Amino acid sequence: MDRSDRDGRRFHNIFFALYPDDQTAQQAIDLTCLLQRRHGLVGPAMTRDRLHITLRRVCGAYDPPQHDIERAMAAAASVRMPPFVVGLDRVLSWPNKRRAHPLVAVGDDGDIGVRMLHERLEIALRQGGMAKPGRRAITPHMTLLWGPVEAPETAIPTLCFAASEFRLIDSPHGEGRHHVLGRWPLEP
Repeated sequence: MDRSDRDGRRFHNIFFALYPDDQTAQQAIDLTCLLQRRHGLVGPAMTRDRLHITLRRVCGAYDPPQHDIERAMAAAASVRMPPFVVGLDRVLSWPNKRRAHPLVAVGDDGDIGVRMLHERLEIALRQGGMAKPGRRAITPHMTLLWGPVEAPETAIPTLCFAASEFRLIDSPHGEGRHHVLGRWPLEP
């Protein structure tokens, strides 16, 4: 579905995310191809430059308010956290209301750092007036593909990478690209 308005403007999703290193991204792509063959999965696989773990959505709009982006960037700059290791060790399909189901990689113990970073980012956004108390927790995951066929939960060789920075992303709907609006290092 194209998410353009009558004037042809694209809908933009603005969010914070972690990205795997190149080696892990290639492992995720290779794994996706293997799972497609093994389970008869069809649908577009995520490209290397779009493989990510969403930390927190900032907004979604045809014309994202610059003020919100600036406040999100200020909040991100206040987050302090050391680097950590992410480990995703199984895949599963999530049901949703659309006909396409996301095939996602998740991890039980390998996502603790992601959850901690999400919480620190949430606190910083709340202090900056951008988040309401009581926001629900996240389920850290990396979407590998979208397709009409659901795959069973399957153990996988761990997709493991060191998270050393997080980014603010603008993802215009339908372009298949992520534009980096800002980057913040994770430092001891």
